[in-house]
Amino acid sequence: MRVRPTRQAGRFYPADSESCRRALGEFAEFPPNTERAGGGGSELKGGVVPHAGWTFSGRTAYGFWRFLPDPPELERLVLLGAVHVPGVSGPSLGDWEAWATPAGSLEVDREFEELLLGEKLAVRRVQAHIDEHSLEVQLPFVALLRPGLRIVPIAVPAARGAVDFGQRLGGLLVGEGRRSWVVASTDLTHYGRAYGFEPAGPGEEGFRFARANDRAFLARVEALDAEGALARAAADDSACGAGAVAAALAAAAVLGAGRAILLHHESSVEAAGDSLRRTSFHVGYAALALA
Repeated sequence: MRVRPTRQAGRFYPADSESCRRALGEFAEFPPNTERAGGGGSELKGGVVPHAGWTFSGRTAYGFWRFLPDPPELERLVLLGAVHVPGVSGPSLGDWEAWATPAGSLEVDREFEELLLGEKLAVRRVQAHIDEHSLEVQLPFVALLRPGLRIVPIAVPAARGAVDFGQRLGGLLVGEGRRSWVVASTDLTHYGRAYGFEPAGPGEEGFRFARANDRAFLARVEALDAEGALARAAADDSACGAGAVAAALAAAAVLGAGRAILLHHESSVEAAGDSLRRTSFHVGYAALALA
């Protein structure tokens, strides 16, 4: 069996299963600051999660992953990732039969991958995934909470075709009939001189600007406005995974989603218990459920 190895274990998240499990226990003690996701996992069509190191975005991501239902309510996860590596111009699959995590491997739904390839909705491009972290950091959550789920990891760049891809992806999922979620991975505004983005200067003014910038993007997501989310991120650098988010919104709408519920939104400053006096840059994170 060809297995994609872990690349970020020990860096973005713990390197062993027990440490990952302890981290989830700590995340579970953190109460989300907004409403729960409707009636629970059985009503969801997917979601949006952040992908930074667990120290910063783990508790926000867990705010969504805790809703994973037991089989047969959910049979598969279609994971749409942000793209931080060069040379990825459209939706791209890897070429592995499973992805490794510290808590065990997760099997890839190769049959659905072949369906995507046959419909010319994606190509195989190992380079899109081998050094990309945006989906890898989600997988220990899944492996610990629902180890039997099959996954379909797809890298989706922020290109004009992302919405059409999402709509067609949703149509394939409806036609096939298996219970699937579509989950996108993105972080929000990367603010500060280290990121080359500091339009309001450092300190409190910059922090307020970044928070408002995040909220403008999240408003489009909450409105299930796939095109608007893609355009918003392109205009104001408010999301690094806007293509993945736009595709997930479009697919979830086809699957019957009528709303996006903001579960939690915070910055790396708040998550790490830091202060603006001690850091000159920060990143926003949010988790949403699509129902």
